[in-house]
Amino acid sequence: MSIVVRSPAHQWALVGVFSAFQVITTIVPYSISVGVEGTISVGLVSAPLIGVLLGPVLGAIAVVIGSVLGIMINSSAGIMWYFTPIATASGAFVAGAIRTGRSTLVAPVFLAGLIAFLLGPVGYLCLSYVWLHCITLLPVAALAIPSVGGRVKLYLEQVSDRVRLTSAVALLSFVAVMTDHIVGSAIAAFYFVYMVGFDAAGMAAAFNSVSLLYPLERIVATIILTVVTVALFTAARSSVLLIDEGGELARAE
Repeated sequence: MSIVVRSPAHQWALVGVFSAFQVITTIVPYSISVGVEGTISVGLVSAPLIGVLLGPVLGAIAVVIGSVLGIMINSSAGIMWYFTPIATASGAFVAGAIRTGRSTLVAPVFLAGLIAFLLGPVGYLCLSYVWLHCITLLPVAALAIPSVGGRVKLYLEQVSDRVRLTSAVALLSFVAVMTDHIVGSAIAAFYFVYMVGFDAAGMAAAFNSVSLLYPLERIVATIILTVVTVALFTAARSSVLLIDEGGELARAE
Protein backbone atom coordinates (compact mmCIF):
# COMPACT_ATOMS: atom_id res chain seq x y z
CA MET A 1 0.00 0.00 0.00
CA SER A 2 1.24 3.47 -0.83
CA ILE A 3 0.76 6.27 1.67
CA VAL A 4 -1.13 9.15 0.08
CA VAL A 5 -2.64 11.26 2.86
CA ARG A 6 -1.33 12.12 6.32
CA SER A 7 -3.94 14.59 7.53
CA PRO A 8 -5.55 13.72 10.90
CA ALA A 9 -8.37 16.11 9.99
CA HIS A 10 -9.13 13.98 6.94
CA GLN A 11 -9.17 10.84 9.06
CA TRP A 12 -11.64 12.32 11.53
CA ALA A 13 -13.76 13.60 8.68
CA LEU A 14 -14.00 9.98 7.51
CA VAL A 15 -14.96 8.95 11.04
CA GLY A 16 -17.84 11.41 10.80
CA VAL A 17 -18.90 10.12 7.40
CA PHE A 18 -18.87 6.48 8.45
CA SER A 19 -20.57 7.30 11.75
CA ALA A 20 -23.43 8.68 9.69
CA PHE A 21 -23.42 5.50 7.62
CA GLN A 22 -23.59 3.42 10.80
CA VAL A 23 -26.55 5.49 12.00
CA ILE A 24 -28.49 4.50 8.89
CA THR A 25 -27.61 0.81 9.11
CA THR A 26 -28.37 0.71 12.83
CA ILE A 27 -32.01 1.66 12.29
CA VAL A 28 -32.53 -1.00 9.59
CA PRO A 29 -33.48 -4.45 11.02
CA TYR A 30 -31.39 -7.40 9.85
CA SER A 31 -32.87 -10.45 11.57
CA ILE A 32 -35.77 -11.75 13.55
CA SER A 33 -36.56 -10.63 17.08
CA VAL A 34 -34.24 -12.23 19.60
CA GLY A 35 -36.82 -12.99 22.25
CA VAL A 36 -36.74 -9.57 23.88
CA GLU A 37 -37.91 -6.15 22.82
CA GLY A 38 -35.65 -5.14 19.94
CA THR A 39 -34.05 -6.45 16.78
CA ILE A 40 -30.60 -7.04 15.38
CA SER A 41 -29.79 -4.37 12.79
CA VAL A 42 -27.83 -4.21 9.55
CA GLY A 43 -25.18 -2.52 11.69
CA LEU A 44 -24.00 -6.08 12.35
CA VAL A 45 -22.70 -6.15 8.77
CA SER A 46 -21.68 -2.52 8.34
CA ALA A 47 -19.57 -2.37 11.52
CA PRO A 48 -16.84 -4.80 10.35
CA LEU A 49 -16.82 -3.07 6.95
CA ILE A 50 -16.15 0.25 8.67
CA GLY A 51 -13.39 -1.41 10.68
CA VAL A 52 -11.82 -2.67 7.47
CA LEU A 53 -11.88 0.79 5.93
CA LEU A 54 -10.84 2.89 8.92
CA GLY A 55 -8.76 0.47 10.97
CA PRO A 56 -9.44 -0.95 14.44
CA VAL A 57 -9.44 2.21 16.55
CA LEU A 58 -11.04 4.79 14.27
CA GLY A 59 -13.42 2.14 12.95
CA ALA A 60 -14.58 1.22 16.45
CA ILE A 61 -15.02 4.89 17.34
CA ALA A 62 -17.10 5.53 14.23
CA VAL A 63 -19.26 2.49 14.96
CA VAL A 64 -19.86 3.49 18.59
CA ILE A 65 -20.86 7.03 17.60
CA GLY A 66 -23.11 5.85 14.79
CA SER A 67 -24.69 3.06 16.83
CA VAL A 68 -25.48 5.33 19.77
CA LEU A 69 -27.09 7.90 17.49
CA GLY A 70 -28.97 5.14 15.69
CA ILE A 71 -30.36 3.82 18.98
CA MET A 72 -31.48 7.34 19.85
CA ILE A 73 -33.46 7.41 16.61
CA ASN A 74 -34.74 3.83 16.77
CA SER A 75 -34.73 2.50 20.32
CA SER A 76 -35.61 -1.03 19.17
CA ALA A 77 -32.08 -1.28 17.73
CA GLY A 78 -30.73 -1.07 21.26
CA ILE A 79 -31.47 -4.61 22.37
CA MET A 80 -29.16 -4.13 25.33
CA TRP A 81 -29.82 -0.40 25.73
CA TYR A 82 -26.66 1.64 25.17
CA PHE A 83 -24.46 -1.38 25.87
CA THR A 84 -25.35 -2.66 22.39
CA PRO A 85 -22.65 -0.62 20.57
CA ILE A 86 -19.94 -2.44 22.53
CA ALA A 87 -20.72 -5.61 20.58
CA THR A 88 -20.81 -3.94 17.17
CA ALA A 89 -17.63 -2.01 17.97
CA SER A 90 -15.86 -5.26 18.85
CA GLY A 91 -16.66 -6.57 15.38
CA ALA A 92 -15.28 -3.40 13.82
CA PHE A 93 -12.16 -3.54 15.98
CA VAL A 94 -11.43 -7.17 15.11
CA ALA A 95 -11.99 -6.60 11.38
CA GLY A 96 -9.73 -3.57 11.42
CA ALA A 97 -7.06 -5.41 13.39
CA ILE A 98 -6.98 -8.26 10.87
CA ARG A 99 -6.87 -5.89 7.90
CA THR A 100 -4.00 -3.83 9.33
CA GLY A 101 -1.87 -6.83 10.29
CA ARG A 102 -2.53 -6.65 14.02
CA SER A 103 -4.43 -9.92 14.19
CA THR A 104 -2.81 -10.85 17.51
CA LEU A 105 -5.36 -8.45 19.04
CA VAL A 106 -8.24 -10.65 17.89
CA ALA A 107 -7.83 -13.49 20.40
CA PRO A 108 -7.96 -11.31 23.55
CA VAL A 109 -11.21 -9.68 22.42
CA PHE A 110 -12.86 -12.93 21.37
CA LEU A 111 -11.72 -14.86 24.44
CA ALA A 112 -12.86 -12.06 26.74
CA GLY A 113 -16.36 -12.33 25.31
CA LEU A 114 -16.41 -16.14 25.44
CA ILE A 115 -15.08 -16.35 29.01
CA ALA A 116 -17.44 -13.61 30.19
CA PHE A 117 -20.39 -15.51 28.74
CA LEU A 118 -19.37 -18.87 30.21
CA LEU A 119 -18.71 -17.39 33.65
CA GLY A 120 -21.82 -15.22 33.53
CA PRO A 121 -25.25 -15.88 35.02
CA VAL A 122 -26.42 -18.26 32.27
CA GLY A 123 -23.24 -19.76 30.84
CA TYR A 124 -23.35 -23.02 32.77
CA LEU A 125 -26.99 -23.52 31.72
CA CYS A 126 -26.42 -23.24 27.98
CA LEU A 127 -23.03 -24.66 27.11
CA SER A 128 -24.39 -25.97 23.81
CA TYR A 129 -25.09 -22.39 22.75
CA VAL A 130 -21.39 -21.68 22.20
CA TRP A 131 -20.72 -24.61 19.87
CA LEU A 132 -20.02 -22.38 16.88
CA HIS A 133 -17.93 -20.03 18.99
CA CYS A 134 -15.77 -22.99 19.99
CA ILE A 135 -15.25 -23.76 16.30
CA THR A 136 -14.39 -20.10 15.75
CA LEU A 137 -11.54 -20.52 18.23
CA LEU A 138 -9.63 -22.34 15.47
CA PRO A 139 -9.27 -19.36 13.10
CA VAL A 140 -8.89 -17.03 16.09
CA ALA A 141 -5.97 -19.12 17.36
CA ALA A 142 -4.46 -19.23 13.88
CA LEU A 143 -4.63 -15.45 13.60
CA ALA A 144 -2.70 -15.20 16.87
CA ILE A 145 0.30 -16.61 14.98
CA PRO A 146 2.09 -13.59 13.46
CA SER A 147 3.00 -15.39 10.24
CA VAL A 148 -0.63 -16.38 9.65
CA GLY A 149 -1.94 -12.92 10.40
CA GLY A 150 0.68 -11.46 8.09
CA ARG A 151 -0.33 -13.82 5.31
CA VAL A 152 -4.00 -12.88 5.69
CA LYS A 153 -3.09 -9.18 5.53
CA LEU A 154 -1.07 -9.85 2.38
CA TYR A 155 -3.99 -11.66 0.75
CA LEU A 156 -6.29 -8.75 1.61
CA GLU A 157 -3.97 -6.47 -0.34
CA GLN A 158 -3.85 -8.72 -3.42
CA VAL A 159 -6.96 -7.35 -5.07
CA SER A 160 -5.93 -8.76 -8.44
CA ASP A 161 -5.99 -12.32 -7.04
CA ARG A 162 -9.71 -12.83 -6.50
CA VAL A 163 -9.37 -16.26 -4.85
CA ARG A 164 -6.90 -15.11 -2.21
CA LEU A 165 -8.76 -11.87 -1.60
CA THR A 166 -12.12 -13.61 -1.21
CA SER A 167 -10.76 -16.29 1.13
CA ALA A 168 -9.06 -13.69 3.34
CA VAL A 169 -12.14 -11.46 3.42
CA ALA A 170 -14.37 -14.44 4.24
CA LEU A 171 -12.12 -15.36 7.18
CA LEU A 172 -12.07 -11.77 8.40
CA SER A 173 -15.85 -11.47 8.04
CA PHE A 174 -16.63 -14.69 9.89
CA VAL A 175 -14.34 -13.92 12.81
CA ALA A 176 -15.67 -10.36 13.04
CA VAL A 177 -19.37 -11.28 13.09
CA MET A 178 -18.73 -14.11 15.56
CA THR A 179 -16.80 -11.76 17.84
CA ASP A 180 -19.70 -9.33 17.69
CA HIS A 181 -22.01 -12.21 18.59
CA ILE A 182 -20.16 -13.61 21.59
CA VAL A 183 -19.45 -10.16 23.03
CA GLY A 184 -23.10 -9.26 22.53
CA SER A 185 -24.25 -12.52 24.08
CA ALA A 186 -22.07 -11.97 27.15
CA ILE A 187 -23.38 -8.44 27.59
CA ALA A 188 -26.97 -9.63 27.08
CA ALA A 189 -26.63 -12.29 29.77
CA PHE A 190 -25.47 -9.81 32.38
CA TYR A 191 -27.78 -7.01 31.25
CA PHE A 192 -31.03 -8.95 31.16
CA VAL A 193 -30.41 -10.96 34.33
CA TYR A 194 -28.86 -8.32 36.58
CA MET A 195 -30.26 -5.06 35.21
CA VAL A 196 -33.62 -6.01 33.72
CA GLY A 197 -34.32 -8.79 36.22
CA PHE A 198 -34.93 -11.74 33.91
CA ASP A 199 -34.78 -15.20 35.44
CA ALA A 200 -31.45 -16.87 34.64
CA ALA A 201 -33.10 -20.16 33.70
CA GLY A 202 -35.52 -18.40 31.39
CA MET A 203 -32.72 -16.43 29.79
CA ALA A 204 -30.70 -19.60 29.29
CA ALA A 205 -33.72 -21.19 27.62
CA ALA A 206 -33.88 -18.24 25.24
CA PHE A 207 -30.22 -18.71 24.32
CA ASN A 208 -30.64 -22.46 23.86
CA SER A 209 -33.67 -21.94 21.63
CA VAL A 210 -31.55 -20.15 19.02
CA SER A 211 -28.51 -22.44 19.17
CA LEU A 212 -29.23 -23.66 15.64
CA LEU A 213 -30.71 -20.40 14.39
CA TYR A 214 -27.97 -17.88 15.09
CA PRO A 215 -25.38 -19.81 13.00
CA LEU A 216 -27.58 -19.31 9.93
CA GLU A 217 -27.87 -15.62 10.72
CA ARG A 218 -24.10 -15.28 11.15
CA ILE A 219 -23.29 -17.27 8.02
CA VAL A 220 -25.62 -15.09 5.95
CA ALA A 221 -24.03 -11.99 7.50
CA THR A 222 -20.58 -13.38 6.66
CA ILE A 223 -21.57 -13.97 3.04
CA ILE A 224 -23.08 -10.49 2.68
CA LEU A 225 -20.06 -8.84 4.27
CA THR A 226 -17.67 -10.86 2.11
CA VAL A 227 -19.44 -10.00 -1.13
CA VAL A 228 -19.68 -6.30 -0.29
CA THR A 229 -16.08 -6.03 0.91
CA VAL A 230 -14.60 -7.87 -2.08
CA ALA A 231 -16.64 -5.72 -4.46
CA LEU A 232 -15.55 -2.56 -2.65
CA PHE A 233 -11.87 -3.55 -2.66
CA THR A 234 -12.07 -4.36 -6.36
CA ALA A 235 -13.81 -1.10 -7.24
CA ALA A 236 -11.47 0.95 -5.06
CA ARG A 237 -8.16 -0.35 -6.38
CA SER A 238 -7.12 3.18 -7.36
CA SER A 239 -9.17 5.08 -4.81
CA VAL A 240 -8.15 6.54 -1.46
CA LEU A 241 -10.22 4.54 1.01
CA LEU A 242 -8.18 2.49 3.43
CA ILE A 243 -6.32 3.75 6.48
CA ASP A 244 -3.18 1.71 7.07
CA GLU A 245 -1.77 0.39 10.33
CA GLY A 246 0.07 3.65 10.90
CA GLY A 247 -3.20 5.53 10.90
CA GLU A 248 -2.68 6.98 7.43
CA LEU A 249 -4.81 6.76 4.33
CA ALA A 250 -3.59 4.31 1.72
CA ARG A 251 -4.61 2.78 -1.58
CA ALA A 252 -5.78 -0.82 -1.97
CA GLU A 253 -3.46 -2.32 -4.55
